[in-house]
Amino acid sequence: MGLFDVVESVLGTNTTDQEIGAQNAAGAQSNEILKEQYNQQQALQQPYQQAGTTALTGMQDPNFQKSFTLADFQQDPGYQFQLQQGQQAINRSAASKGLNASGGTMKDLQGYSQGLANQDYQQAYQNYNTNQNNQFGRLSTIAGMGQTAAGQMQQSSENYGNQVAQTDMSLGNAAAAAYGNEANMNSGMINGIMKAAGGAAIGGAT
Repeated sequence: MGLFDVVESVLGTNTTDQEIGAQNAAGAQSNEILKEQYNQQQALQQPYQQAGTTALTGMQDPNFQKSFTLADFQQDPGYQFQLQQGQQAINRSAASKGLNASGGTMKDLQGYSQGLANQDYQQAYQNYNTNQNNQFGRLSTIAGMGQTAAGQMQQSSENYGNQVAQTDMSLGNAAAAAYGNEANMNSGMINGIMKAAGGAAIGGAT
């Protein structure tokens, strides 16, 4: 066997490529596990994020910015019920006296309506605002849950990206170190072989 055959035989015995291949396979498996965990976390948070988005849209409804009006007061169920009952009582009383279409009856109806309006307006105003605040508050709570979920999804994405990048960087560093060690080892072995071969040649010449 010649000198170059010996050198080639020595260089062919290294297992660095196999080691790096095994490291890469382990790294790919680790990244796949990270991806599965990431997808699970995203799926768990997705319904809350969607609910929060829907609630936020509801909070932007112009009705929440609308001021209480006379039309709102007149549509108040409590006011409508009392107005109806009072007017029926006045009409029945007038009908029992044969005065249901008289000017006095009309005046009584008008006076009752105005008095009831003055009495119930403030209560209807408070009811309106309480209802608005309750609806807005419930939507705000759901929107807050969505915001929290979105933040957790973002944090999960960042963690996943950082962990994958760290794994890939570690694999790169390990491969560079392995190839560097292999190069140093081969260089030392080749130098040793060359020295041994040179010594043998000198000894044979003498």
